[in-house]
Amino acid sequence: MILAILQARMSSNRPPGTVMMPLAGAAMTQRQIERIAASVRIADLVVAPSDQPSDDSPEAFLKSQDVKIFRGSLDNVQSRFLGAAEVTARRSTSCA
Repeated sequence: MILAILQARMSSNRPPGTVMMPLAGAAMTQRQIERIAASVRIADLVVAPSDQPSDDSPEAFLKSQDVKIFRGSLDNVQSRFLGAAEVTARRSTSCA
């Protein structure tokens, strides 16, 4: 199984709020999710915003799109990605 983890945080400096900026009529994150979903090699996707209040709006959007989410440390991206992978792996094995 190939898992894609998409980082999506509002506090990016290039520019801030990019994940929710419109691109061709939808949020940038939605367009990225569509592209990942079109991949024949990627079996699962989890979006990994930070646990900061600034990422509450992307989380609400992602929940409305029925996308898997894992929130973790803003400053420790490795920890956030590992947490996203571990939670997704647990969900996969408990459903098998």
